[in-house]
Amino acid sequence: MGLWWRQRRHQKGFTLIELMVVVGLLGIISALAVGMSTDWRRKNTFRRAVREIYVGLNAGRAEAIRTGKQVTVRITAERMDVWFDTDKDLTPETGETWIHQFPVDPDNPATTAKDAAFFASRPTWENGITVDTAAMKALNAGQPVGFFDFQGFHLDRSGEPRAVEIAVTDAQLGQTQRVDVTIAGALRVR
Repeated sequence: MGLWWRQRRHQKGFTLIELMVVVGLLGIISALAVGMSTDWRRKNTFRRAVREIYVGLNAGRAEAIRTGKQVTVRITAERMDVWFDTDKDLTPETGETWIHQFPVDPDNPATTAKDAAFFASRPTWENGITVDTAAMKALNAGQPVGFFDFQGFHLDRSGEPRAVEIAVTDAQLGQTQRVDVTIAGALRVR
């Protein structure tokens, strides 16, 4: 009579118990991965909203310095627009040039004012993300609008430069980040 481990060596395959342990471990690992990927996606969406505000403001500032013209920035609860407002009516129209817009549809980016209607009804921020421009509204007659020029950031067309804070909050994550615009127009995320 031989030992059981010698007999086992000649058998091929796995036992049912070994297969059940492996399937159970794969189930646990996949459950953890799904939870972590959902959390990662939410954090990434939040960071993207903050980054898009920063990028849009920075692009507006750069264009104002480069061209010497005033650039209009509008950040509402739904979207962000940065453009040359040539007729100074705070509304993008045909002939006015877009500098930055969020969201941007890769199949139909808004490069002129005629594309603005396409984006007007589309929400910008994911559910749970809010953008607070109370400082811009309080100092600019209720309008979430600011202006870059070669001197810095203004909340009205002829006033002196002002600093402003834009708060981005994700209620689901319980996180808030702020984009600060200094008097000179420099930007900082904190």
